[in-house]
Amino acid sequence: MKDKYLNIALAAKTVGIKRSTLQKMIHDGDLESFEGVLKLSDLKEVCPKAHSIDTSHMLEKARFIKDNAYANRVQTAHMPDKHTMYSQIKKLRLELKLEKKRSVSCVLAINDLRDELLAAREKCEGKQRELISSLLRTVATTLNFAKR
Repeated sequence: MKDKYLNIALAAKTVGIKRSTLQKMIHDGDLESFEGVLKLSDLKEVCPKAHSIDTSHMLEKARFIKDNAYANRVQTAHMPDKHTMYSQIKKLRLELKLEKKRSVSCVLAINDLRDELLAAREKCEGKQRELISSLLRTVATTLNFAKR
């Protein structure tokens, strides 16, 4: 069976002793640690309370906390402050306003073109009249698209 590992602070908390007591045990040679981590099996040898530890729940909780801490740190690092957000919103509103004006100008120009084509169609016959009617259909399609 694979041995479980606990950091010193978590091990002390779970067996109900002070961290300094565990550190003294390590210092005195009663307990081995490596890089601040203890084997659960070693802890069980020196602390009777350690036999009743359910590490799966503790490890799952520690992993959850660690993963969420990382996600929050990444999100905070990439999140602009409220002044930057306000400036971006203000800029986007201005751009939207300008685009709406351009759109209205385009629709007005297309309407003028349609009126000119209607007047020209009345003066034409045959192929020219068919060509202008085709152009009018294209203009109508464009206007319907622009109104969406």
